[in-house]
Amino acid sequence: MRLERRERESSPSERAEREFRRALALLRDGRSGEAGEVLETALSLDRSHAAARQTLVALALERGQLDEAAKLLEDGLAIHPDNVAFAVALARIHVERRNPAGALAVLEPHRRTLLSNPQQAQFLAAVEQRLGRHAEAAEALRAALAANPQNGPGWAALGVSLEALGRPARRPSPTGARSRWVVSQRQPKNTRKLDFGRCAERREAATERRGFPARLVGGKAQGAIVHRNPLENKVSSPHPSCCGFELSSRVH
Repeated sequence: MRLERRERESSPSERAEREFRRALALLRDGRSGEAGEVLETALSLDRSHAAARQTLVALALERGQLDEAAKLLEDGLAIHPDNVAFAVALARIHVERRNPAGALAVLEPHRRTLLSNPQQAQFLAAVEQRLGRHAEAAEALRAALAANPQNGPGWAALGVSLEALGRPARRPSPTGARSRWVVSQRQPKNTRKLDFGRCAERREAATERRGFPARLVGGKAQGAIVHRNPLENKVSSPHPSCCGFELSSRVH
């Protein structure tokens, strides 16, 4: 009688949390199919349960169900419009579908936050470059490089945008420059100009060999951005997540 009364007094969000924890236990045991059903129940009880939604997105991606994952993320953004992880994940699905305009539409409301994260800023820049928005791409790349000046592919990408804008780039002097390249409006004499066109071609060729659209994913520095859900122990997944979500479990 006491247990039944406690169950009746539980709020939908509390019941959703219990279902979520039960799903994590199922995932830990390798029962992903049952876990997915339980996660759907959790979301039916509380559509705002972000962790359950994120885990369900990861399961959909593991199965290659991009449409389902995109719908879950779109619904999640309608409930949590400030959730940058959902926005980046949905943008990566658009990139996977060769729809950079759709990706940028999702990313733009979060631009300020994205620029504070070097990897996310470089991903944003790659999308903007694909759309020919080189001034915005250069701004994003400068933000990324300010945090990580040793990022060679990032400097090469910045060179591509500056070349498109008609601005030259030069090597730094050997006297204490922080980064490998220095961007300048002037080209001093006796300074060899970098062949950014060749850099871009090599980067695009390597990208195409991996099966991704050229200039949208640029090697290691622009690889998958992992936004871990609020979980701890990773559950292995054979499917490469295009949005960066990982299946994991906080249940020991």
